[in-house]
Amino acid sequence: MQCRLTYKLTLATCLFLLNLLCSAQKPSGYASRAWFKMFEKSQRAYEQNDFKSAVHYLDSTFQHCQTCNDSILAMVHERYGILVQYLEINAEGIFHLDTSYNLVIRNNWDPNFNGNIIISYAEVLRANQQFVAALDRINEALNYSRENELNKEVTARLYNRLVAIHSANQFPRDSIYKTLLIALEKTRFIGDSSGVALLYRELANIQGHWGESDKALKLNHMAKSAYESVNDERGIVEVLINLGNNYMALKRPNELKQIAKELIIKSREYDFKETLMWGYLFMSRSCADLGMYKEAYENLRRKDELDKYYFSEDWQSRINAYYKELELASRERYLENLRLEQEALESRLKLAKKERQLNQWIIYSIASVLIVIVAFVFHLSLNLRKQKKQAKEKEFLLREVHHRVKNNLQSLGGLLSLQIDYLDSEEQKKLLQNVYRRVNAISLTHSMLYNNEELDSVKAKKYITKLISEIINSEELAERKVNTKLEIAPIPLNFDQAICVGIITNELITNSFKHAVPEGQLEINLDFKVQGNTGVYSYCDNGKILKLKGKSPQSLGLKLIEIALKRLDGQVVSQEGKGFMYAFKFKLEG
Repeated sequence: MQCRLTYKLTLATCLFLLNLLCSAQKPSGYASRAWFKMFEKSQRAYEQNDFKSAVHYLDSTFQHCQTCNDSILAMVHERYGILVQYLEINAEGIFHLDTSYNLVIRNNWDPNFNGNIIISYAEVLRANQQFVAALDRINEALNYSRENELNKEVTARLYNRLVAIHSANQFPRDSIYKTLLIALEKTRFIGDSSGVALLYRELANIQGHWGESDKALKLNHMAKSAYESVNDERGIVEVLINLGNNYMALKRPNELKQIAKELIIKSREYDFKETLMWGYLFMSRSCADLGMYKEAYENLRRKDELDKYYFSEDWQSRINAYYKELELASRERYLENLRLEQEALESRLKLAKKERQLNQWIIYSIASVLIVIVAFVFHLSLNLRKQKKQAKEKEFLLREVHHRVKNNLQSLGGLLSLQIDYLDSEEQKKLLQNVYRRVNAISLTHSMLYNNEELDSVKAKKYITKLISEIINSEELAERKVNTKLEIAPIPLNFDQAICVGIITNELITNSFKHAVPEGQLEINLDFKVQGNTGVYSYCDNGKILKLKGKSPQSLGLKLIEIALKRLDGQVVSQEGKGFMYAFKFKLEG
């Protein structure tokens, strides 16, 4: 069928080129153009499949075109060589085509005309299984094409013929595949959809031989689309057969069933009984694979009813054999399904066992982690309770220490107070009173730490205010008029800082009572504020201006101030003002 289509295309090309020659060249022998009338009658007879009449008219054409030039003779010889192939006069056809070929070789005519003559010659040689000679002619034409730049259509035809020769002569498939790709590129360029579809089918066949059924399936679908674009009925049904074979190889019964339905519809529409058999066969196979054995039997019977017209008359015996084979296949498939179900059940049981083991392992792991966490939390809570207990014990002991130190200092203060009462010397009384005030400042610190919630610090404002109040209200200083102005921030002071600040405050106030205004009203200003993480302490009174910075201490009070300032790691700050002033700064904790 494909060969016959090729002959038709070749003859149509010949007729077209012959018309061009007749219109372009009009020598004296062309006046009557009787030979061309015979040529047209031959063409009409060929179109009516009357090959004997077509050859007869060509014989008459030879008689009338003896005076024509070589190009017309070459065309007629080529036409004659192709037509006699239908009458199976192969030797005579090859002789005429060889004559046409020799005329082409001798003359430098239109390259496309020469290329088509060589293609026809090669096609007839291939049809007569003279593959080596056909391959030589095609390769010669391809060389001729490269030298003379044939048009794309002729070049594409050359590559198509090369593919056909390769396929028929069983060349290595990889070589055929490469040639097919080149032919496909050329055929696409000229827009020949039928040729493109044919090449897709050839590529799909090679992929199928290579075991690449998926790629073959894709290529056959592309071929089907190409055939549908040109409404090629025969091509469509032939591609559907190829698609059915692909789906059978891939064991995809649902898709095979769809292809079978489409193939049956197309075959009935176009009255193609030989392809209708394939449709029933595919439908039977797909129904059997899907377990629809009744439908499989019916479609197989339909296929064999058609089969008797094409193969043999003992179709009833063969259909019975098919029935037995299909019944046996159905039983085997039933047993195979049972085996597969059993294997699937065993697989599910194994999977369930593994899942159960995995779940148990996960549960054990989670339980182990929870036990470890509970044990760790329990151990942590025990340590925390122990630490809290130890902290409470330390707090109790520290409070007890502060309480006893306070009591001891108060006892010492009481003894000093009694001793003062028994002294006659005023100077000695003043000395012991100074000692009493210093002891009282330290005792006040321990008392406030004992009564405070936090044992490691006291608030500066509360501590200094109470200390100044006790100093001013003491027995020996109660008669003096004192006006105090305190601006103290609630700064937390640790034990050492509180002792030092208390001693410095005590000494400064005592100094003010002694040296400021002995008989008038005493003005005391005390400012204690925070700058960043530094405490700035500033004290002044309305007494004489006295600068202590840079001078060595002359009295015990000033020495105590200097010692306390060193313990604070503080620095004296220079300030200018009326009266006595003393200021220092030190770094606060935290």
